[in-house]
Order: sequence, then C-alpha cells, then structure tokens
Amino acid sequence: MKKLLFITAISAIFVISFAGCNEPAANNQNKPAENNVEVNKPNQEAKPGETTKPVENEVKPEETDPARPDETVKQASYKTLEKISAAAIKALKDNDLDTLSAMASEKGVRFSPYSFINSDSDVVLTPIVLKNAPILSRTFVWGSYDGSGEPIDLPFGQYYEKFVYDKDFMNAPQIKYNEMIGSGNTVNNLKLVYPDAEFTEYHFPGFDKQYEGMDWESLRLVFEKKDGLYYLVGIVHDGWTI
Repeated sequence: MKKLLFITAISAIFVISFAGCNEPAANNQNKPAENNVEVNKPNQEAKPGETTKPVENEVKPEETDPARPDETVKQASYKTLEKISAAAIKALKDNDLDTLSAMASEKGVRFSPYSFINSDSDVVLTPIVLKNAPILSRTFVWGSYDGSGEPIDLPFGQYYEKFVYDKDFMNAPQIKYNEMIGSGNTVNNLKLVYPDAEFTEYHFPGFDKQYEGMDWESLRLVFEKKDGLYYLVGIVHDGWTI
C-alpha cells in the first residue's frame, strides 16, 4: 500500500513539472514577436512596375538648362540682328560670358579661327560650357595655325585673346550686316555651313600703313533665328593668311 502511494505521488509530481515546462513555449507561440515589423528601406530597389524617388539635386551639368535672360530682355534685344549683335560684341569686349552664353543657341557656339569653317573639327561649346570655359583646366584643339599647320592647342582664355577679341572689334571702323567685307586667301564658306543664318562683320581694314591693308582683321558673329528670336551659333575670326 505504501509502495502504491509513493508511485502515485511521484507520478503527480512528474505531470506537474512537465506541464510547467511546456507552458512558456505555448505562450510564446501565441505572443507576437517583438520588432517583427517590415521597414521600408529608403534605398531599396523598386519592384517591377514601380518607380523610385530620385535623389535630390542629383543633376548632371550637361542636362541643366542654360541661363537665359528674362522674356522682357529677349523681346527687347533679340528680335533684330542689330540689337543682338550689339549686345554680343559688348559681351565679348567685357569678357562677359554669362551674357554671351545666354545668347547662345542650345546646340552651342562654333569657334572658327579663320574664315574657312570646319564643321567637322571646329570646337563647339554648349551654353553651360561656354559660361564656365575660363575655369576649365583642359585645352582644346581649335584648328591649325595658318602657315605652319601646327595644331592650335590652347585653353579657352588664350584662344579668346588670339582668335576672338584680339582687337577692339566693338569699335571697328566698318560694320556690315549679312555682307562680307574682309577677303583673303582662305576660302570663306560661312554661307555654305550656315545657309539659314544671318551674320554681322566687324572689320579693321588695316593697322600699319607699311602693310597696305594686308594686316586687316574681321570678326563675324553668326546668328540663327528661332521663334522670332536670334541666337548666337558661330564666332568666326578672319584675317590675311599665307
């Protein structure tokens, strides 16, 4: 009898212990796990069909719109060839590339060191590059020197001083609109390269009498018209060549 009571007591203790050990596990199954929340990561990849929000201020320089004058200034200054030519030559005299780039065509301005315009190799600067050209560390090959044939490999500033505004063209004694003045040995193909353009020529007939006019120089500013307004597309330097 005593043995039976002892076995019964031992069995009861075992059952109670087993139930106590399994209760937390059962509770854990019903209790939600802490922090079990899916967080949207800001940089996670988009699913098919979804778009991600672009990073703020991530804009490539070449994709920005070039600076433009306000509409009032454009309407007042750029509807006639005379007006835009006067503004452009003043900007060149003042080395004001902010203003000059605002006049530039969106496709850029071609720089030609001599009257023959090489549409395949002459340097073309977009408005935003033109605006920042003085601070660029690189050089450009602008063409070949007359006589030697050596490449004109210069940074923008040096090219500007030698082949753009090397004379005070704003105060040139002769100015013509859509009419050539200077003529030398080099072929002048402006009207072939820019068949729909208009141009202004600023011309010095010579500087030293002993050269009898062979030291003449011209600067031609070439413009194309779009939506009733003129935009700068070319700057052509010209002079006597060998």
